[in-house]
Amino acid sequence: MKQQEARAVIDALEHGREFVFYNYAADTRETLKRDVAGSCFVLTRQNAYQPDDTEKRTFTRDELLAELESNFSYASFGLPPVPGSPTTKKGIHHR
Repeated sequence: MKQQEARAVIDALEHGREFVFYNYAADTRETLKRDVAGSCFVLTRQNAYQPDDTEKRTFTRDELLAELESNFSYASFGLPPVPGSPTTKKGIHHR
């Protein structure tokens, strides 16, 4: 993901948006949101068959920016295209 796309995702999180991803290969559900206090961002990974098997990671804004750039595709967030980014009008990511 490009930096301007990662910033758009963080802006959406800062305005109360929450993102949920399903990783069918790993049987996990991942949720990315801002914590209640607003001081950090939380990525929660939960096993679909064992709900007690949960992993939480917290990120500062800069840490999340780096994580998004290296490990996420902008298209998976369902946000509108960012001007100047390599996406189409439908938000499909091209590399």
